[in-house]
Amino acid sequence: MSEDASMTAAAVEALLDRPQPGGIHCRGAVDSTMTVCRGLAEAGAPEGAVVLADAQTAGVGRMGRPFASPAGQGVYLSMVLRPRSGRGVQWLTSLAGLAVCRALEKLCGPGPRLKWPNDVILQGREVCGILVQTSLGAGGVDYGILGAGVNVGQTSFGGELADKAVSLKMAGWDVPRPRVAAALIRHLNALLVDRHVYEEMPAELIRELKDRSCTLGQEVLLVDRDGETPGLAVDLDPGGGLVVQTARDRRVITSGEVSVRGLLGYLPGAKP
Repeated sequence: MSEDASMTAAAVEALLDRPQPGGIHCRGAVDSTMTVCRGLAEAGAPEGAVVLADAQTAGVGRMGRPFASPAGQGVYLSMVLRPRSGRGVQWLTSLAGLAVCRALEKLCGPGPRLKWPNDVILQGREVCGILVQTSLGAGGVDYGILGAGVNVGQTSFGGELADKAVSLKMAGWDVPRPRVAAALIRHLNALLVDRHVYEEMPAELIRELKDRSCTLGQEVLLVDRDGETPGLAVDLDPGGGLVVQTARDRRVITSGEVSVRGLLGYLPGAKP
């Protein structure tokens, strides 16, 4: 049996340097690891509990879009988070992206970049999507669920993903899925579980997020309930929002859709 075929809790745990808080819960096909992980969180699972699945039948990405999750081809992971306060939770998605970049870089070499707020880009295409959902309790944020889906073994993508998605294998990196999963867990632990750095963001991490960004300095298109607005991405604000200069004003974007010129199919005809 190949290492990739043994995508089990034991296979992943053997690659970690310590037991994972809350354990690693491997499943076959699930509707979504986010749903399974939310059930663990509501049952009292501690921060760090991880759900891995071989496939998702109803994987979901940002803005409610479906996330393709074919069996045996990716790492589909969700983790329970227990923020100590509501402060800084807007940094969670960016820091999860940073953890994925560090993990993939450690395994495969330099190249992964971050498209604000939740995509990891490799060779100009999306290799990983990230989603964070929080549940509010009487005292603030009760728990968070972080989801990451990494394309690992796909050899092609069809339909609208044909020129937007890439896998590690397509990029020239043939890495067994348990190794990818273990690397993700180690780096997510370091940034989100062990230190809670997002509650008081260190300046060096903000600099690293900016350095790894493929959004800053680029022409972007903002899509929200008011329509489409072109602009230039100029900075990250202290709360993790994207600062965009438009023809009329400078605004901080914390939600909605942001397309980046030259990435994932966005090629505007003129500069904003």
